[in-house]
Amino acid sequence: MADNIAEKENIYIKRVSLKYRNLNDKPDSYEEEKLIFFEKLKEDNKLNPDSEVFEKTDNSYRYMKPIIANKSCLQCHGTKSEV
Repeated sequence: MADNIAEKENIYIKRVSLKYRNLNDKPDSYEEEKLIFFEKLKEDNKLNPDSEVFEKTDNSYRYMKPIIANKSCLQCHGTKSEV
């Protein structure tokens, strides 16, 4: 789905994680900083589906929003300790 949107809109979409399984999901330094921010929100019980970060640079936009996994997600995508 993300690939279709990216192609149609001529944008780059990437999924990243601090606990990545695939090297393609390894965050760059900006992404890592924002993922840590989301982890802090989670620890403080402030993370919600509307949590997001957005930044405009000279030639691009950076947007991140957490994917909040629930129990049904973990049946296919691994245990909570792995995600």
